[in-house]
Amino acid sequence: MKTMKTFSIAALFLCAISFGVKAQETVYAEDMSQGYLLNDFSSNWFWQIEAGGNLLMTPGDTKESFAKRIQPQVELNVGKWFAPVMGLRVSIGGARFKGATAGNSMYALDSEACGDNRFMHEAFYKLNGGIDVMLNLTNWWCGYDAGRRYNATLYGGFMVNIPFYHDDDGLHRRGGNNFGLRVGVLNSFAVSKRVDLLIDLRYGADEMRNEGRNVSHAMSAMVGVSYKFGKRSWRAPVVPICPVYNYSDKEGDDMAKRLQAANSKIKRLERKLDECISTPVESEAIIDVEESPMAVIYFQIGSAEVQGVQNKVVKAIANAILSTDDNYVLVGWADNYTGTETVNAKLRKDRVENVKKLLVAHGVDANRLEIKTNDGNLTEFGENSATLNRAVTVSVAQ
Repeated sequence: MKTMKTFSIAALFLCAISFGVKAQETVYAEDMSQGYLLNDFSSNWFWQIEAGGNLLMTPGDTKESFAKRIQPQVELNVGKWFAPVMGLRVSIGGARFKGATAGNSMYALDSEACGDNRFMHEAFYKLNGGIDVMLNLTNWWCGYDAGRRYNATLYGGFMVNIPFYHDDDGLHRRGGNNFGLRVGVLNSFAVSKRVDLLIDLRYGADEMRNEGRNVSHAMSAMVGVSYKFGKRSWRAPVVPICPVYNYSDKEGDDMAKRLQAANSKIKRLERKLDECISTPVESEAIIDVEESPMAVIYFQIGSAEVQGVQNKVVKAIANAILSTDDNYVLVGWADNYTGTETVNAKLRKDRVENVKKLLVAHGVDANRLEIKTNDGNLTEFGENSATLNRAVTVSVAQ
C-alpha cells in the first residue's frame, strides 16, 4: 500500500510537470527497419535487352583459338520484383557458338580441321527461352535504398534450347530440344529513376545430344539497358516519430529544482503515512440497530379496515410467510396526533386483529402469528408524518 501511494504521488507530479513542456507535433514517416509492405501485382515490373559475347569452355573447345570462340549473343527479358530482394524474370534469346569437336558432331565443319587434325571446327546456333529466380544482394546485405545507384543481383534459372546449324543451303534445325541451367550476376547502374545500365556475367551448362559430348559449358558477358515501369519503390509501415526537445540551461535548472521539491514532498507524505500506519485504531462502540419490519400495511384515519391496494399487500405477505417455516409478529399502530388515547388504543387492536384474520384467510396457520400493539410512534418525523403511523407491521419472530 505504501508503494502504491508513493507511485501515485510521483505520477501526479510528473503529469503536472508535463504541462510546462513546450508542445511539439508528432510526425509520422515510413520506417524500413519495420519491414516492407508488398506492392500490388501491377507494380515493380521491368524489361531488359542485352547483347554481348559468349565463350565455349568445354575441354575439346579449347582446341579452337580463343578469338574464334568469342561469338555474339542477344537476349530480351521481362520480369517483376515481388519484394526488394526477390524477383522473377522470363527470357528469350539467341546465340552463335564456335568451338572444336573430336566426335561425329552434327555441327562439325567437315572441310576444316584444327589442332592436331583430330579435332574439327564446330559452329552452331541456339534459340533459347528461360526463367530466372533473382536475389538482390545489395538490398539483402545493405538494406533497401530507393536512391541507390548500384545493385548486384544473383540469379539462377532453367533454359530450353532449340539448336540450329548452317551450311551452304542456309540455317537448319537438327536434333531435339536441349535443356540447361545457368547462373550469373547482374550488375545494374541507375542513370535515372526508371533506366539502368546493365553488365551481365553468366555461366551456363547445356545438354548436348549427338554432338560428341554430354554437356556444353559456356561463359558469357553482356551489356544492356533496363526500363522499369509501374510503381518502382517499396512502402514500409508508417510509425510515429516523437520529437526530441532540447532544454536550455535555465529550463534544466528549473526542472531540477521542481524535481527536488517534489522529492521533498514525497518524503514528508511518506513520513505521515508511516505515522498513520503505526497509530493504533480505536475501537468503536457497536450500536444495536433495530431490525426493520418485513412489511407494513397502512390504514385510513380513524379506520381499522384493510382497503384498496393494501389487500394485495396482505396477500403478498401471506405468500411470503407460506414460503418459510418462521413465525411472525404483527404489531398494531395508531398516530398519536389525532383522536383520544381510548380511540387510538381500539384502532391499534382492531387493525392488527383484522390483518391476522386476512392472513389466516389466505392459508397462514394462526399459531404462527403473534399480535401486539404499540402506543408509541412508528416514525419519528413528527405530526407531518402522522399517516405513516396508522399501520400494522409484520416482522419475523425472534
